[in-house]
Amino acid sequence: MIELRLALQYVPLGCFYGFLYTALPVLLRAGGAESAAVGLLGLLALPTGIAFFWAPLIDRGARAPAAAAARHRRWMIVTQVLAAAALAVVAAVDPAAVDPGGGDPGGMGGLDRSLYLIVLALLFVISILFATKEVAANALLREMAAGSPGLMARANGLRAAALFLGTWIGSGMLTGWYEVIGWRDAFLITAGLGILMLPAMIGLGACGSRQASGPATGAQAGEEGLDGAFAALGHMLRHAGGRRRMAGLSIVAVPLALPVAMFPVFLADAGLTMERIGLVLGGGGTIASLAAAWGTGRLAARFGAGRVMVTLIAGQIAALAVWTGFALAAGRGLAVDGTALAALGVVQLSAYAGFTVILNILAMERARTTHAGTDIAVLRGSFYLTATAAHMAGGWLADPLGWPGYFGLTTLIFVLVLPLLRLADPSACRRPAGRPVASGAVD
Repeated sequence: MIELRLALQYVPLGCFYGFLYTALPVLLRAGGAESAAVGLLGLLALPTGIAFFWAPLIDRGARAPAAAAARHRRWMIVTQVLAAAALAVVAAVDPAAVDPGGGDPGGMGGLDRSLYLIVLALLFVISILFATKEVAANALLREMAAGSPGLMARANGLRAAALFLGTWIGSGMLTGWYEVIGWRDAFLITAGLGILMLPAMIGLGACGSRQASGPATGAQAGEEGLDGAFAALGHMLRHAGGRRRMAGLSIVAVPLALPVAMFPVFLADAGLTMERIGLVLGGGGTIASLAAAWGTGRLAARFGAGRVMVTLIAGQIAALAVWTGFALAAGRGLAVDGTALAALGVVQLSAYAGFTVILNILAMERARTTHAGTDIAVLRGSFYLTATAAHMAGGWLADPLGWPGYFGLTTLIFVLVLPLLRLADPSACRRPAGRPVASGAVD
């Protein structure tokens, strides 16, 4: 199954980010880092937000469907191999240092800041490589699903499910077992997982592209120049439909990023151990996210992405209200039940998984098949750049506001999302008419 083989390519990506955003915040906190330092980890999501700058290089080339699929496949293979090599280098540079005063054998009592900066730079390079691979994979998926909105929705659900399977490995297994396997083995496992997925790329997308687009004719059969490829970069900004979709995705990004940025730190402050956090976020939470992603894709194929998103917004508001209640209880010195926190974490991650599927579908709806990688990267960039800024802002806001104020503010912002989204991009909230998406226009 072509869609499944493509989805598998997101497993190593999910593993990398799952470990990155679950284990590193806790490691920093254990080393005495302030919330602002934890918030700086949001910079590692920046390459996903700015991937549109180099996306035309990935789209550029033969316009024939089979040739375009082969080009995107090559980009995926090269970036995965380079990312695995860089992960092996990170495995050899452990910034967790033994605390001279505490003698912690696990290296959790202190942090070598110089080594941490080196690791942060390496992780940023790896993020660039994974962002590039994702541009190529998204383009391939858009080409395979040309003319079939239902297939696009189902394939996105499967893709997100694979992403969360990788997240379960990174944030659940690697984080939960961190005290046993340590820094080196955690990153070597992540590198090895990417290498294991390489055989699934052989011939990926060739059949699907021919079926979706038919034989190449005219301009499709020729080569696109570099100027033409980069001219496509401004396509979304030149059309009202593209601008509206960019605005809508940016509106959703702010309240969605704020709780994701800091709720692992809240769990640590509430007294949950790293092993428990790994079980909550990477165990039950990510397994539930996997199921939620797959289910969201199926629901979006039937009812439309817009209607499903409205339901997710309502559910997220309710979840954030409960987070606020827990934070108020903890602030007053009341005991907070760890099991209840764990259950809420599962709900939070499931909702996030659903949003991940919907936002990617909304981006693909506006993308042209001829420049899919560029168009999707521009639309996703509007979301991820805003989310990165919100992620960093979360680190600066958490300590001054306190946890009750932080989650309360996030709840309030989410209440405003739906009316603002309807104003900015009304088509994002409606059920599609069911006709195939045009390949050349976004209006």
